[in-house]
Amino acid sequence: MIDEIRIPAERVCPRCEQTDVVPVVFGLPSPETFELAERGFVALGGCLLDPEPADFVCRSCGHAWGDVERPRQ
Repeated sequence: MIDEIRIPAERVCPRCEQTDVVPVVFGLPSPETFELAERGFVALGGCLLDPEPADFVCRSCGHAWGDVERPRQ
């Protein structure tokens, strides 16, 4: 459901320092999630998880990283 996706406000990319950052959504996307991805509000991460999956991706430079408690830079 769309209510489960929280879009962070003013998150800054640690690589390029731009604020064009969206959360990464894993698993089989619903039609609503596909629509959010097409509109640029989320990035689809697929069904397979890395040992340290990214939580956010910068749409400006493509850099992906974890959250504040699990930084992946």
